Amino acid sequence: SGSGVLVSDDGYLLTNAHVVGDAKEIRVRWPDGIETIGQVTRVAKDRDIALVKTNARERTPLAIKRGAVSPGQRVYAIGTPLDKTFQGTVSSGIVSANRTIDGLRYIQSDTNILAGSSGGALLDETGAVIGIAVSGYQKDGQAVGLNMFIPIGDAMDFLSLERQ
Repeated sequence: SGSGVLVSDDGYLLTNAHVVGDAKEIRVRWPDGIETIGQVTRVAKDRDIALVKTNARERTPLAIKRGAVSPGQRVYAIGTPLDKTFQGTVSSGIVSANRTIDGLRYIQSDTNILAGSSGGALLDETGAVIGIAVSGYQKDGQAVGLNMFIPIGDAMDFLSLERQ
């Protein structure tokens, strides 16, 4: 399981490729408990990002803010760490650094994420999506506050998406 971000009025969600795996259909559980089926429409495994189409049922997508982020900037992560019991968990932190790892850009943050947070949103102080949760580092099985997020512009570019 994982998390996702509604990015359009017509039901498109962003999540990680490792969340959807090789599935063509996935179950989407909304914060109100309603479940819908989503069709995996695009996947960029090399960037670990996927696009899913589902019925948004008149839910409002989050705003998207492409562009640079600054170390020290306050950010918030929202997702479903561990299991559905913790759906809609919000944590806060700062942008720790902008990183390039294996040629790919990441936003590093101390904002807490755990397994199940993958695919969830990293938000700026206005509530706009600036990144997608992808991984967190651990030492001796303990989270160490080194968490990586795919910049939203990169996620959209790798899936050939344009914001309208």
